[in-house]
Amino acid sequence: MRLSTLFLAMLIIIACKHQQTNNPVHFPLSEEGYDPTAPQPKIELSDTVINLGNINPDTIYKIPVVVTNVGEEPLIIKRAFSDCGCIVSDVPQNPISPGKSDTLIIQLNTAEIPLTAKQRVVTIVSNTVPNSQTVVVYFNMNSE
Repeated sequence: MRLSTLFLAMLIIIACKHQQTNNPVHFPLSEEGYDPTAPQPKIELSDTVINLGNINPDTIYKIPVVVTNVGEEPLIIKRAFSDCGCIVSDVPQNPISPGKSDTLIIQLNTAEIPLTAKQRVVTIVSNTVPNSQTVVVYFNMNSE
């Protein structure tokens, strides 16, 4: 019993240590480790808060957001998502070169949104530090 408790404790310690070093964000590295002074991509969004005003149920709204790389390395948009099935995002397929822009399209399907909803948040994941940015879409749903 004592041996199995000790074994279990060691497994937990090893798992925790592994989890701390298994970071999914890829940072610029030097021989010494993470280098915050190394050239990096930097994302700039044309809009981080969008107010659609009054919108109609059972309609798909396409919202363009211009994504600009104001950094020094290529910007890669990995994905964009929301916490509901009402938003689908078309992300740029190719890396965005420094100083260049591309358009991300947020598609808001109001057929999937409750009439009482007032906002949705879209999270954009990229190869930047930090690796995610958000766009908040506000609206008032018209009743039928």
